[in-house]
Amino acid sequence: MDREIIEGQVLLDILLNQTINSNSKNELPKILDLYLRKLSCFGVAIYNQQKWTYIAPKALKLNTQWSNFLNEFSNEIDNVKEPFYKSVNNSYVYFFPLYEFGYLVLLRKNIFSKTMFFELKKVVDRLGRDLCREREIQKLNILNELINNHSDSVQIAEESGRMYYINKAASLFLGIPQKEVNRYSVGDLDEQFKNNLKGWKEHVEDLKTSGQLIIEAENINQVNGKKIPVELTVSTTSFNKKNFVIGISRDISKRKKQENKLAQTKQQLESIFDEMTDAVYSIKLPENKVLFVTPSLKSIFEINNSLITNNQDLLNLIMVKHNYDVSKEIQFDLEKNGHFTKTYKIETNTGSTKWIRNKGQIIYDNNSKPVRLDGVISDRTEEYFAKKSLDKEVKLQNVLIDIASTYINLDPKNLESVINSSLEKIGLFVDADRAYIFDYDFSSNTTSNTFEWCKEGITPEINNLQQVPTEYIPQWLDKHKKGEPFYISDVSLLNSQILEEKALKDILEPQGIKSLLTIPVINENDLIGFVGFDSVEKHHVYSDKEKKILSLFGMMLTNIRNRQKLDNQLRVEKEKFQNIIANMNLGLLEIDLNDKIIFANQSFCDMSGYNLNNIKGENLSKFFLPENILDIIYLDQNSTNNKSDSFEINLIDKRGEEKWWFVSSAKNYNEKGNLIGRISIHLDITIQKQLEKELARAIKKAESASKAKELFLANMSHEIRTPLNVIIGMIRQLNREELTLKQHFYVTQSENSAKHLLTILNNILDITKIESGEMEIENISFSPSALAFNIHSIFSGQAHEKNLNFTVDVSKEIAPVLIGDDKKLRQVLFNLVGNSIKFTNKGSVNLTVDLIEDYRNSQTLKFIVIDTGIGMTKDFISKVFDKFTQEESNSNRSFEGSGLGLTISNDLVKLMGSEINVVSSKEKGSSFSFTLNLKKGDLKNLEPNLFQVQKNYFKGKKVLLVEDNEMNRFITIQTLEFLGIETIEAENGAEAIKLFEKQDFDLILMDIQMPILDGVEATNHIRKTLLSKTPIIALTANAFKHEIELYLEIGMNDYLIKPFDEEELCRKIEQAFSSPKVALSNDNKLLYNLNSLKKKGRNNNDFIKKMINLFINEIYDKPSLLEDALKNNDFNTIKKIIHKVKPSILELEITSLENDLEYILSCDMHSTITKKINSSTQKIIQTLIEVCEALKNEY
Repeated sequence: MDREIIEGQVLLDILLNQTINSNSKNELPKILDLYLRKLSCFGVAIYNQQKWTYIAPKALKLNTQWSNFLNEFSNEIDNVKEPFYKSVNNSYVYFFPLYEFGYLVLLRKNIFSKTMFFELKKVVDRLGRDLCREREIQKLNILNELINNHSDSVQIAEESGRMYYINKAASLFLGIPQKEVNRYSVGDLDEQFKNNLKGWKEHVEDLKTSGQLIIEAENINQVNGKKIPVELTVSTTSFNKKNFVIGISRDISKRKKQENKLAQTKQQLESIFDEMTDAVYSIKLPENKVLFVTPSLKSIFEINNSLITNNQDLLNLIMVKHNYDVSKEIQFDLEKNGHFTKTYKIETNTGSTKWIRNKGQIIYDNNSKPVRLDGVISDRTEEYFAKKSLDKEVKLQNVLIDIASTYINLDPKNLESVINSSLEKIGLFVDADRAYIFDYDFSSNTTSNTFEWCKEGITPEINNLQQVPTEYIPQWLDKHKKGEPFYISDVSLLNSQILEEKALKDILEPQGIKSLLTIPVINENDLIGFVGFDSVEKHHVYSDKEKKILSLFGMMLTNIRNRQKLDNQLRVEKEKFQNIIANMNLGLLEIDLNDKIIFANQSFCDMSGYNLNNIKGENLSKFFLPENILDIIYLDQNSTNNKSDSFEINLIDKRGEEKWWFVSSAKNYNEKGNLIGRISIHLDITIQKQLEKELARAIKKAESASKAKELFLANMSHEIRTPLNVIIGMIRQLNREELTLKQHFYVTQSENSAKHLLTILNNILDITKIESGEMEIENISFSPSALAFNIHSIFSGQAHEKNLNFTVDVSKEIAPVLIGDDKKLRQVLFNLVGNSIKFTNKGSVNLTVDLIEDYRNSQTLKFIVIDTGIGMTKDFISKVFDKFTQEESNSNRSFEGSGLGLTISNDLVKLMGSEINVVSSKEKGSSFSFTLNLKKGDLKNLEPNLFQVQKNYFKGKKVLLVEDNEMNRFITIQTLEFLGIETIEAENGAEAIKLFEKQDFDLILMDIQMPILDGVEATNHIRKTLLSKTPIIALTANAFKHEIELYLEIGMNDYLIKPFDEEELCRKIEQAFSSPKVALSNDNKLLYNLNSLKKKGRNNNDFIKKMINLFINEIYDKPSLLEDALKNNDFNTIKKIIHKVKPSILELEITSLENDLEYILSCDMHSTITKKINSSTQKIIQTLIEVCEALKNEY
């Protein structure tokens, strides 16, 4: 009884202290220790899942005997479901099941009583249940943690629809705190159940039936109202007789976007596939199942859906099962290479023939196992026939090239056979039955067959087609004239109801022609014939490219015909030149490189006195040519000049006679371009030379006469002008006196006579100037209207005296300023108007200036002088411009004149680029007209009016008058004193120099011809010795250009030709006073001369100043640069600077530097600076400095 109580207390104690609260891992060792102590065990262990997880005490583990026992006994424990015990080694081992936690094993020395064993079983059973419950709680916690932290949204709802639970993901996803989930229903969270309780109930019933559903839905975020697409896995469960709906949702927004995008892509691909002409396919291997094929397969094979009922039908089409050979080749390539490309012919369902290309490639997986065959089927019918056509065209081109090569190397003798052969070649190639060539003859409007080739069995028609009228083939001819081929694909289709087509059909059908092509043959835009091809046995279709290529054959025929024509021309020319060479008076000689004669024509033999047999093979110098001349003409074989050389040579022929030959010699080359000698042509010019000598003597005599004439005219000019100057001057002075009307009449008549004499003298000198080429046309700005009205003002008085109506008409469209020689134009109009007034006694005289053409920079004017005078006969009009000519008749015998006015006028107009036209009728009047093209000018460039003489205008000025004629001095002094000028007189140049050395003068008026020392010598002394820059005006009775140029060259500033007007003298003096003094260089030459510059600028001062500034800017730094180069011994730089400034120096006519410039520029670039180079450079430096300073002072 006591033992039972004790055992009961022990068990109660164990039962109360074996509580498992939360962590069995920490609490179980304590419990086992409790069993060890309370139950007097020497060992306690737990066996779980074939492992001894707990053993106490630890020393038991080290006990080999018990350790082995436990390990051996473990197999027995796995099969026991109830408690038991076993005696081992005088000890007892008890085993108690702990449910899913394993077994509790107790080791003790004593055996338990049955009651104790029975009660202990209950206690251990309680421990097992506690351990299992604790494990389930752990599992539940882990499961809850997993669900709560799961990435997917977990939602649990009651069967009624009220929300029961959501995890964290669902809380974030739906915008609902987990604690507040019971406030929401599924209608709040799912769009499809919103206000749809009936739908929810049906959904729950479906779940109960099916057990689980996977659906797509839309959850609603309760914060922002956003609808989120989700994939929802839904099932039901029951707990404590209460049903719940569990939903696991996943956000599929990205997937939806991808699906939409994929759908769009799929739609696009389907659209592309629908539009594709190629068929794309994919076959699954090894099943040979067609996975995919584009709709274009049907259009390629021309089939409909009814013919493709299963996979095998598709496979048969794709893998060409209907063509054993092709299918076998495809299979072979796939097995060998893993891919194939085959082009083959098919018959489509509609019966048409196509050529297709099938290209496939095997696709392998990562294990190199074939999984798919992908490929493309393409319709290559067009490409096949295009290639076939191209191959044919290339072959046709090759045939044409072969024919062209034959034509190039053609021997003219074989022309006919070669053309026939080429017709055969090209006819056979294009599969024609007949090929031919026709010529057009438009003089007879016919066409004739000239060449023909016919295939075997085809009847020739050449004899039947001669001089066929072109009116039978109008459409044919029209096409050819346009350069186009004429083509009939089917002659039988020609309409017999149409006249033109019937005529053509009547020509072609008798020849059995079914199809026809003719190509025009054109030579330099002229239609000369055609080449044609007939198809007799069958119809033939020609492509456009074939027509174009065959047109080349027509061009070849043109070339061969031209070559034939050229060969004939060459043959004729050769024969002609052979005849010319044989009969001409030119000696032809051919020599080789060793100077030996190869050939000489008969003319050469006749000229030289030798025959060909005597000189052939002999050296040329052996016979008659001096060696030095021979070297020049014949032996210069090393010269690189390929041009012919011409010489005149003097020689002695075989007969011993002196001869002159004109020889033209040129190098002679063979067909390979190698020099083989020379060919020379010889012309006997002995008689010409004699004539030249006589002509030279005659020219020399004529030149002497001309010089004598010029000297006579110069002396005459001087001798007449000098007294005329006095006469006109005296008359001018008399006009200033108070005269009676009678005296004034006498003076006026005297003045008119003197001026008439001066006009005759000027006309004679003008004729002389024109003949000698001294007359030049100037370009000066002038007003054409002012010039015309000036002529009117001059002659209006004379016209009024004769009661004539003198009018001037000037077109308003004429530019206000034109550029030309207004003085010579005034002289021409003066003569024409003067003549008209002179030879018109009643009626009118009219001067008209019309605008003919108005260009951008110029105008063409027409000047017309019309009168109602006595007119001229037709015979006299032809010689009206001859010198000293007037028509002799009773009507004009009273008219005075030299007969030079019209001659000079016409010559002046010719110098200006035109000529005078004359229209005249006797007793009705005359018309003189001419046209001039004149450049447009600028108003600011018009020269000012002549100087107006005013008393004492130059008061304070001092002039030295150098004149040997006392009366001339007197007349000139009168004008100078009137102008207020102090005048000092000198009778010759020597006297003038003495006065000049003692006094200062503002101006020198220098006569030219004077005793002791003339004006030229005196000016030279003043400029070179006295270095004076005082202006000098030449007073000369010599009006010749070369003399005036001499005066200006030696340093005179201007000139006046005697007799001169008082106004002209005053204007020249005014110009001299306003112009700068002449600048001289250190060697007494003019430092520079601006005459050329002034001429180019038409005396425009703005232009001249601008050019001078440009010169100074360019030259300014050059002296210092030249000095630096001299110091550095750098001749290269010196030469470059001189080369750059030379044009500017020459423009300003700095003549003192000409020799130095030429010398430096002639030296080699790498020359050292010699004494001569140094001195020339120093001179250039100094002169440029002086020129720049002088120009700055002047402008």
